[in-house]
Amino acid sequence: MLRHAALLGSLLGTSTSAVGALLSVAEFRFGAGAETVDADSQLVWLDLSITSGKSYDEISGQLGPGGLYVGYRYATPNEAEGLFRHAGIPDIDDYTPLNGGTARNFDPARALIALMGPSNFFRRPASR
Repeated sequence: MLRHAALLGSLLGTSTSAVGALLSVAEFRFGAGAETVDADSQLVWLDLSITSGKSYDEISGQLGPGGLYVGYRYATPNEAEGLFRHAGIPDIDDYTPLNGGTARNFDPARALIALMGPSNFFRRPASR
């Protein structure tokens, strides 16, 4: 499973769009809309589209000094849950693989994906 980084820090750039308490901003390395600021938690998230398709090891190798993602770190489960709640996704605790969550989650989840970009959470095994 891919995981993505969150950064505690200051805001860089200008606003481009917002969802709930979340605001899309520019980041000097990755450009316009590359970060999402959560005003409630004071976390700055690197948008998922920036690391989409990269493995945990690929990202981890670039978190340290001189790396592409220096200054970022992996989010905790509680921070990720907070992001979903601050995006207005109401039924986080009601999700099971069988019910896929509730209908009330659909629109806010779709808005969060539009704000932060899509990501691949699972890699398909290589063809043999």
